[in-house]
Amino acid sequence: MIVFDLTFAVDTEVELLATQIYERFGRSFEPRYSDYLGGDYYVSSGDPEIIVHRNLDGNDVAEADFEDYRVLLQVNGCLDKNVWQSWTMGIGGVFVRDCQYEKP
Repeated sequence: MIVFDLTFAVDTEVELLATQIYERFGRSFEPRYSDYLGGDYYVSSGDPEIIVHRNLDGNDVAEADFEDYRVLLQVNGCLDKNVWQSWTMGIGGVFVRDCQYEKP
């Protein structure tokens, strides 16, 4: 089965994006903290795994080509990238990258 790891950039707040995902997809999040990911961030375990964090890598911008976007959304192990791409673009986000691979 082919799955995708997706990254999107969104100009919003971390907490707000996690709330929007909960309201649209019913996915609950666990708050976490990491200096590497810019402080507070959120993880929703399961399939797919969803991570919402600031567009930071330590003190630097993580995605320099998208420095005007404050938050990154990572959707790891999803079956249908079009669902996430369409929804994220609908809230003003942009597609950053994807990685496709075979999941046993």
